[in-house]
Amino acid sequence: MPDKSEFKVGDWVHVLIVGFGSRESAYQIESIEGKECTIVQTEGSYKHRMKVKKEKIKKI
Repeated sequence: MPDKSEFKVGDWVHVLIVGFGSRESAYQIESIEGKECTIVQTEGSYKHRMKVKKEKIKKI
């Protein structure tokens, strides 16, 4: 399993937060600021962005 410190911009991840099931589409890391990552999910012209801690995401 990859180390959590190996995240880089452009990686695809799943969110490990209650309410985000495994059926949710993957998110892509947009930026990394210390222990937080900004992730984005794009569907057409709609973009859903979240800031989450690295321990709340899992690399695909």
